[in-house]
Amino acid sequence: MFRILLAAFGCAALLISPAQADDVEGAADHPAIGRYDGMEITRFETLEYDAQRMLVSADPGEYESFEGEVTRIVYSMPDGASVLQVMRSYEETLESDGFDILVSCHDMECDKGSIGRLRSATWGIIMGVGAGFVTAEKRDETGVIRAQIVVDKRLTNVNIVENAAFENKMLDAEDMASSISETGRVAIENIYFDFNKATLLPDSDDALAEMAKLLKEVSDVKVYLVGHTDNVGSMEANLDLSRRRAEAVVEALVSDYGVSRDRIVPAGVGPLAPIASNATEAGQAKNRRVELVQR
Repeated sequence: MFRILLAAFGCAALLISPAQADDVEGAADHPAIGRYDGMEITRFETLEYDAQRMLVSADPGEYESFEGEVTRIVYSMPDGASVLQVMRSYEETLESDGFDILVSCHDMECDKGSIGRLRSATWGIIMGVGAGFVTAEKRDETGVIRAQIVVDKRLTNVNIVENAAFENKMLDAEDMASSISETGRVAIENIYFDFNKATLLPDSDDALAEMAKLLKEVSDVKVYLVGHTDNVGSMEANLDLSRRRAEAVVEALVSDYGVSRDRIVPAGVGPLAPIASNATEAGQAKNRRVELVQR
């Protein structure tokens, strides 16, 4: 099991403790990084493919965005631990496990203290003055793993990017028709809205075009267009948002793609039919979706 030193300067190393009872539901340490003793996970997500910006040079400040399988974790800081103590512990432990340290900086050493630029490489914490960065990478026969640890006085953010090939999961009209025939429904990815609004974004156009193609080519299919949300916010607000989003998709299909309105009926069920746990941000993202359900 991966080790984290309890102190920055020469204390004996101990095995990290297992997941804490107070960790958020569904969270876990990354097996290659671990946690500093006494920390608890307050936020967590893992995504099969995403991009993460990292600080790769402290002076001058340089950043790079890496793509692949991304894990993001925020830990609480344990009582009595300093920023430098936690930084040095991660740094020494990563080096002992074969990582190359690209950045190790503290406070004004990090991009000349440019808090705004530094914050762009963090997740889930409001980093203040006095924070520290450790960026590391490890290459072997299995590929490359990159890690960035941002230590603040209150929270520590650990972001990890592992090599993963991009997989295009865009469903075409044939795939949609097959799913509806077999299961009576199909979840449509790549439908995007403004945050907390029912305004469709241009990135939705490809998915809308395939939905329209399905409804035009398979003339006997009539469907409900069902909007889903996560459980953040009130039940009433989520039901209303899911309904309005479903209506927006139907309106786009009718107005922009020539789909007959009697082929598709909008409905919204809010958070009532999740496909993943709402305890994590990754699960919430999966639950925010639209589906075609056969009538």
